[in-house]
Amino acid sequence: MAVMTNPQGGPPRGRRSERKTKADAHLHGPGPQDPDCYEPERRKLDLEKWIIPASAVVTGILTGLAAPSILSADSILDWLKVGLLGGAAMFVSGVVNHYAIRYGAEFSGRGFRIAPLISLVPVVAVGFGAATFSYSGLVLDKVDRSARQTHGTELRGYAEAVNAHALQAIQLKPVVEATAADLARNLLMEEQQGTLSGGKAGRGSVYRIVLPLADRASTIAGQMEEADRLREEHLARTNHLLDHYAAVLSGAEPSKAQHTEALMRASGEVKAGIQALRQTLPLAFLEAYGQELNQGVSISTKPEATHRVNTMLQRNGSSLQAALDGIKADITTPPVFPSEAGVAEAMEQMGRFWPIALLTYSIELTIPVVMWLWAYLGTVWQIYKARHPIAPGSQISRPAPEGGRDNV
Repeated sequence: MAVMTNPQGGPPRGRRSERKTKADAHLHGPGPQDPDCYEPERRKLDLEKWIIPASAVVTGILTGLAAPSILSADSILDWLKVGLLGGAAMFVSGVVNHYAIRYGAEFSGRGFRIAPLISLVPVVAVGFGAATFSYSGLVLDKVDRSARQTHGTELRGYAEAVNAHALQAIQLKPVVEATAADLARNLLMEEQQGTLSGGKAGRGSVYRIVLPLADRASTIAGQMEEADRLREEHLARTNHLLDHYAAVLSGAEPSKAQHTEALMRASGEVKAGIQALRQTLPLAFLEAYGQELNQGVSISTKPEATHRVNTMLQRNGSSLQAALDGIKADITTPPVFPSEAGVAEAMEQMGRFWPIALLTYSIELTIPVVMWLWAYLGTVWQIYKARHPIAPGSQISRPAPEGGRDNV
């Protein structure tokens, strides 16, 4: 068996084989060690040499994963851009961090004042840009989905507000019915007793003037009852359209553009349904009728009859106008479909996605900056030891001179 020797002379290097027990070593005692009982010394892995390249590779991977969302990659050319961006990000990150830590930190420790500026600033700039790009691209789809979910919630709230206004208008129906009943009663009394004209009973000129107003009140009351039925139908259809919007949002389309188009179409259908709901009640017609009652009528050659009829009409018109004034104005506006989210929207929601943001910024910023700082401190420490030799076994008893750097 060949004997292992040290090329530089002396006993072979390495560690004793586990085949030799402590008792066996004690029996042999001190002296030349048996070469057959030794194995070659294992070389330790230098992790420091791999940190920056590994960080650059991670930067390239993160950029490649984030780019499709930002670029909306759909074609071969877009995917080539994604690959180019990932490779460029890896190259730039590796070069900037390598030279900044290898040379910039050392020159900074030796006292070159411009060295931190031209080494650490690019590290921070490249890291911040890469982290922002990676974070935005990784969460952009989630931000888009969140905005469109919020839009669905706004559409539902808009429908509820319009329906609440319509329900509020339904409260006018008893007022209109009371007006129709009052006019019908006075017409009956005019026909039987002549109370409005103050003369002969029957269906004279006063009766014929008031009759269209009474018929119109009955017509409006019937229209409001029909409008309430239509309101319920439109509300049910609007709720169905809102459910359809939610189904499209949770569904899958062949591409992001087609998914956006389907959501915009569903949103437009919901808004159309809400607009139909808003127009069910004849409020404008009712306001015009109230103004007509307040204006009264004019009966030639019968001023006293005119006064009695207008008093009755204005009493009902005032009641109707008071009811109309009690209805709050419908100032709701339809929500706008959100535009496609970008980097700004992603940054606004950083608090929601803070774990992803913390991870990306740590990878892109913390690692190279910490490596730079330790390289800088290592250079300063080497200079300090060279200027202040320390005897074996002693402790440092005084601080370094001011500056602690070599004035090269």
